[in-house]
Amino acid sequence: MSTPVYRDVKGAHVPGVELEGGKVKVLAGEFQGIEGPVKAGKDVDPTYMDVTLLPEDELRFPTKRGYTALAYVIEGKAIFDPRGKAAIGEGNLVVFEDGDEIGVRTESGARFIILTGETPKGAGGVVWTHSNEH
Repeated sequence: MSTPVYRDVKGAHVPGVELEGGKVKVLAGEFQGIEGPVKAGKDVDPTYMDVTLLPEDELRFPTKRGYTALAYVIEGKAIFDPRGKAAIGEGNLVVFEDGDEIGVRTESGARFIILTGETPKGAGGVVWTHSNEH
């Protein structure tokens, strides 16, 4: 596992992709040819995007097979299941099954974060550590 590193990136330094139905800010990884300023190395290969979609819009995000993929809804509601109708509201986290892309659509607009990254070798998923030592 790699050593954690803090990176301070100001909002003005985060590139974005303007879409007909919203905007995607790319903090890490790449979307439609735009690369984010955060580079975390090959151990995790993260993608971190802050997405705003207008009402009645949809978008697809490519993902890499074998990577962990998550979405966290910040505002509004979004439908992350292409066959479903259940909208996921703000404050909820979606964990995706392995696949080639994430599809999302909105009825009334939404803002959410998309996170993907390679699961560290030997880990059964996301690894959290906690210590009560002072």
